[in-house]
Amino acid sequence: MCAIIDNDVAHQLFGNRPTEAGLYFLRWLSRSNGGIVVAGGRLLRELSQNPNFLQFFTDRVQAGRGRRVPDDALDAAEEEIRSQVVCRSNDAHVLALARVSGARLLFTNDRALQQDFRDREIIGGTRGRVYTTVDRNDVRPAHRELLRRTDLCQG
Repeated sequence: MCAIIDNDVAHQLFGNRPTEAGLYFLRWLSRSNGGIVVAGGRLLRELSQNPNFLQFFTDRVQAGRGRRVPDDALDAAEEEIRSQVVCRSNDAHVLALARVSGARLLFTNDRALQQDFRDREIIGGTRGRVYTTVDRNDVRPAHRELLRRTDLCQG
């Protein structure tokens, strides 16, 4: 399964005081049979401001469990989204990453982005699923169930 980490929750995984749910997601990504983290373009530049993320992502790519999506493909998809689709969020770069990479799992607490990510008109194909800690930072059964899925990567 392919996953995207939004910059608004990066501190929950890579900050000085990670949350229980953030660590659960990170451990899942770190397993050899866990998810594949995808990043690129503007989102990768945002996330790379955190040295812990940058080291994690570099390690995942080298282990074949991370994928860097080329900026030119993301720029084109982002432009297409901006010109053709009305988004509720200001995160066309994250939606473009989902479109290009096929990732259909997003960890974010941005409610507008959550709505956009679930919208098939925006990302196409399989409906996007969201791992969120908006209401609580502990691990819930819904988190466990979501990370057991195997159908959230189209690329």
